[in-house]
Amino acid sequence: MRKIIALVLSILLIGFIIIALIGMYKFNFLASKEGYDIDGNKTVTNKVTCKNTENCIHSNEYIGFTVEAAQELAKEKGVRFRIVILDGKPQPTTRDYRPGRINAEVLNGKIISFKIEGKTETSVDLKLEKNITLFNFSERKKINSPLTLRGIAPRAWFFEGIIPITLLTLEEDIVVQSYGTGAWLEPLEGETELKANDPIEFTANITFTSPRTDLGKIRVAKDPTGFEETGELPQYVETIILWP
Repeated sequence: MRKIIALVLSILLIGFIIIALIGMYKFNFLASKEGYDIDGNKTVTNKVTCKNTENCIHSNEYIGFTVEAAQELAKEKGVRFRIVILDGKPQPTTRDYRPGRINAEVLNGKIISFKIEGKTETSVDLKLEKNITLFNFSERKKINSPLTLRGIAPRAWFFEGIIPITLLTLEEDIVVQSYGTGAWLEPLEGETELKANDPIEFTANITFTSPRTDLGKIRVAKDPTGFEETGELPQYVETIILWP
């Protein structure tokens, strides 16, 4: 009987040792490998591979997220995530190189910018509705004063070369009303006449005082001159921004 009990105890002891070794393998080895989360479990990414991070991460995907939400999104995608700057203070980090890892900057509990290790920085244009494009801009981009904004808009949105641009809070409180200027009277290259939908490039130099909030909006509007006579309704497009 004693031999049976000793045998059972030996088997249980061996089982515990095997389980402990498996746990150590997961936490100490698998957790540091691509495609596994911090607990050593293989991540599921809906059959989307993240070896090429551009397939999985958009230029503004994490901006404005809370730290917890950003970490959860990164975990779902099988992407490494860490905070390198917290409220303006650099954080202690390892010096290892991990292609695809997200290095995020956090301000007041929200992601305001991030870089992807191994990804070459490129400028991205933000295409909005109504054939409006903002050059080198993205949704939830952090802006600073003075702001130089460049883009294109249809010729019909200008009046005497002016196109209205407004910075607002999410509650529609106006921070500053400004404008962009463009060469609206000049035909496009190769054209002999002016057309309402011709894309006209504009530039705006905007100085503002940041409100005490995180998010806001930038609005590009069609000049309202003549709306009362024609009965035309106001037209505008807008995108979310981050205040400095």
